[in-house]
Amino acid sequence: CAFATCPTTPTPPTPIPTTPMCSGVTSTAAATSTSVSTTSMPGCNGVTSITDNRDTNNPVYETVEIGNQCWLKRNLNIGTYITGTATQTNNGDIEKYCYGNITANCDTYGGLYQYDEAINYYSTFPAETNIIQGICPTDWHIPRDSEWNTLVVYLDGENVAGDKMKNFGFSPWYNPDITINSSGFTAYGAGRRDTIGRF
Repeated sequence: CAFATCPTTPTPPTPIPTTPMCSGVTSTAAATSTSVSTTSMPGCNGVTSITDNRDTNNPVYETVEIGNQCWLKRNLNIGTYITGTATQTNNGDIEKYCYGNITANCDTYGGLYQYDEAINYYSTFPAETNIIQGICPTDWHIPRDSEWNTLVVYLDGENVAGDKMKNFGFSPWYNPDITINSSGFTAYGAGRRDTIGRF
């Protein structure tokens, strides 16, 4: 699955400012996008979209409220494109892969990021239990395991949660006809990159 979105951190402003926001971060290691959900405010608190001012194109990411969590509805697409055979490094720049080395795929599906890049080389582990902004914009963060688990439980368990989040009829899904998107998340599969740079 390649869903992704980023939630706000414990004390977000109301409304969330139109500053860099994280739509979704795709982890190439797990072949999934990371998403984020709000932790302290219930749902999206009326915020329906956010503009990411870090990008010169100022992309707008819509939000979706699922249970009491707020998620961005599409994968994050931030950073400088590098080819699949290169390695993302801790060099102060956000680097992304585009599926198949086709930059238009980043515009459609979002960027692909190695886990260390997605968490912005956060050094305190286990990262899965801490709130980590990573490459998300201010007031948004990479989702923790507990937030993923909350989402899965709300959507009736791991056997059906994915289908309730996938864009209906999207052909790259293995079985597009069984997706129902009842959550409104509308996830698109973003693909994956393996450890030797193949997509």
